[in-house]
Formats: sequence, structure tokens, C-alpha cells
Amino acid sequence: GTEERTVRARTTVQDDDKKVIAFCMEEGSTAQELYKHLTATIHVNPKGDGSVVKWTVEFVKHSDEIPDPHVYLELFVKLNEKVDDHLHQK
Repeated sequence: GTEERTVRARTTVQDDDKKVIAFCMEEGSTAQELYKHLTATIHVNPKGDGSVVKWTVEFVKHSDEIPDPHVYLELFVKLNEKVDDHLHQK
């Protein structure tokens, strides 16, 4: 089965002018059992009537046997929805 992990994160960068938000894993995250370091940066670029969102995920695993953090992709999709809602507020 799949083991549940939590990631407590804090915002380390929020630049509305450049449309950049960065999050860093904090103490108390069970993901720390797998990763020494885990950050996610969102950069939004306006394009046409919408935007292109670029995610950059940086991580350091405790060992080579640890999987890449693909399990967090669902979380990123949910965060994309929140960013989309925020950008389209009038």
C-alpha cells in the first residue's frame, strides 16, 4: 500500500510583481524521513488570455533508494487551482 506522508511548508518567497511563490519543507513533516531538503517554486507567466505556470521542485534525498517526490504531484495540482483562483479574482 501507499504510506501517507505530510509536508508542512512555509512560504519563503512571495513576489507579486514577478508572480513567484516559493515554499520550503519545515520541521514536523514526515517527508523529512525521505528528504533532507524539499522546496517548490511556482512562477506564473501571463500568456494570451491565461497564464503558464512553471513548477520547480528541488530536493535532496537521504539515500539513492528514496524515490523522487512524484507522490506530491497531486498536491501541486491542487495548489495550481488555488493560484488560478487567486489570479482570476476581480
